[in-house]
Amino acid sequence: MKIAIIGAGIAGMACALELEKLGIKPDIYEKSYKAGSLAPFSAAMMNLGLTQSDSQIKHLIKQYHLKINPLSEIKKIVIHTPTDKLSLSGSFGYLLKIGQDKESVHQQLYKKLNTGVKFKTDVNYFEIKNKYDWVVLADGSISIPIKLNIYQPTFQGWVRSAYLTGNFKPTVVKFWFDREYAREGFGCLTPFNEKSASLLLLVNGITRQELHDYWNTFVNKAGIKQASTGCFETEFQTGMLSSHVVDNTVIIGHSGGFVEAIWTQGIYFSLISGLEAARCIVKGEDYNQKIKPLIEANQKLYYLRQQLNKLDNAGLDLLIKIIKIPGIKHLAAAGDFSGIKFISNIVTIITGGEDKDNV
Repeated sequence: MKIAIIGAGIAGMACALELEKLGIKPDIYEKSYKAGSLAPFSAAMMNLGLTQSDSQIKHLIKQYHLKINPLSEIKKIVIHTPTDKLSLSGSFGYLLKIGQDKESVHQQLYKKLNTGVKFKTDVNYFEIKNKYDWVVLADGSISIPIKLNIYQPTFQGWVRSAYLTGNFKPTVVKFWFDREYAREGFGCLTPFNEKSASLLLLVNGITRQELHDYWNTFVNKAGIKQASTGCFETEFQTGMLSSHVVDNTVIIGHSGGFVEAIWTQGIYFSLISGLEAARCIVKGEDYNQKIKPLIEANQKLYYLRQQLNKLDNAGLDLLIKIIKIPGIKHLAAAGDFSGIKFISNIVTIITGGEDKDNV
C-alpha cells in the first residue's frame, strides 16, 4: 500500500509512527526544514472535558503504545476575569513543549520515526493524490478542506505569543478572559520551567495591525512584569469538517478541525486523529466513525465557547463568583463532560437563555 503524509507535524508524525508499526513505510512531505515551529511554546494538554481517562498521557501509552514526555504536570489553574479570579487545584493534565528543541513533542515523535521525512518539500495535494493509494492531509492548513467544500469555520483570529523570563511555578497555568483585550478569545501563561514561560493572547475579529494594541492592553491590565524576549504572531482559525475522508484522502490534525479555541491546544486530539487514521487505512475501518468521540468532544467545547461568548465582562465576573460558591466549584472542575455541561448551564442562567441540552 502506497501512502503519502503531507505535513510532519504532531498529527502527521503520529500517523507515520502507527503506519510503521503496521508494516507500512509512508512518504512524508514537509515544507519546513525541520519538524516543529521556529518559536518554542509551552502548551497545555488538559484533561478537563476532553477524555474520560484521568490522564491523556497514560491513555496514549495504554491504547497506542505512544509515550510522550511532558515538561511538568498541571496541578493548579488560575482563571482571571476583569475583577475576579478563580483558583482550582488538582490533576489537570500536563505541559508540553512545542517547537524544534529536543524536549518538544515534535522532536520526540521525529526521533521515534524510522521513515525519513522529505523536508523542504512543498507538494501540491491535487497533483500527488492520484499517485498514492491514500493521502493523509496533516499540514495544518485549511485551504484544501475549504476547496473540497467540507469546511465550516468556527473561530478566526490572531495569536501573539512571547517568551518570558522570570520566576514561575511550573505546575501552575493561568488564563485571562476579558472582552476589552481578548474579545471572545483568551490570554494564557504556561511555564516551561521555574525560569521561563510562554505568554499568549488569542483575539478574534481583528486585523494583525490591531493585535499590537490588544497585546499592550493585555500585558498592562494583567500586570505582566516579567521580561519578554522573542515574540511571534500568526493567524489562527478553527473549524469543523462535514467529513474527514474524501475519496482516498484522510484529513487529520488542525486541518481536520481537531482544535477548539477555548483552553486546549489540541495536542491530544491531533495525536489521536493521526494514530486512528493509520489504523483505519490499513485495517479498512470507517475513520469518520472511529473519530466520532473526538468530534463530539469538540462540539461540546464549541457549544461551551458559544455560551461563554454571550457574557460581557460583568457576566464573566459573575460566572466566577458563582463557581466559587462551595460545592459548585467542585462540580465545575469535574474532569469529564459533566463539568462542561454544568458551566454551560450556569451561563444559560446568567444570560436568561433556554437550556437546549446540547451538551
